[in-house]
Amino acid sequence: MRSSTPNANCTAGRPTSTSRPATGKPCFELHSAPEQRLGSRPPAFTYLKAFHHDVIPLLPELFLWAVKSQRWAKPAREIIAGIRRDQRTPLLEPLFMNQLAAAEDDDYPNLASLAALCEAWPLLERLVRQAENHNNPDVREVIEHYNQTYSPMWQKA
Repeated sequence: MRSSTPNANCTAGRPTSTSRPATGKPCFELHSAPEQRLGSRPPAFTYLKAFHHDVIPLLPELFLWAVKSQRWAKPAREIIAGIRRDQRTPLLEPLFMNQLAAAEDDDYPNLASLAALCEAWPLLERLVRQAENHNNPDVREVIEHYNQTYSPMWQKA
């Protein structure tokens, strides 16, 4: 297993060069998929579930995994949902709204699932409202489920 410590060619967890000069192997990159660094069973997700204070700096990347990854979406969503609610919603909102502004068809159900798991009802409501007029009927159908199931939650708020 490679070290997760950046080498001299890396800055703030991101490589300044795509490989280590001596070995030619890629240096640690925080943006790589967890399976590229951690093998088939990611102990990092287990760690992050236990130590939520370490999640906040990684939230942008966890958010992308929660929305874009098929393999790591569920554990990433669970970790995000484990952040204290008073911290989670303000941190999640800008990420969510930026992704929603440029959402692809596959993003809508993933964003909805994340918002529902996190009980971020205002974010889910915005997503549903935007998707109601979407040109893809499959997106509208999936989002209608979230509207029917969860609209009482944002109407209470």
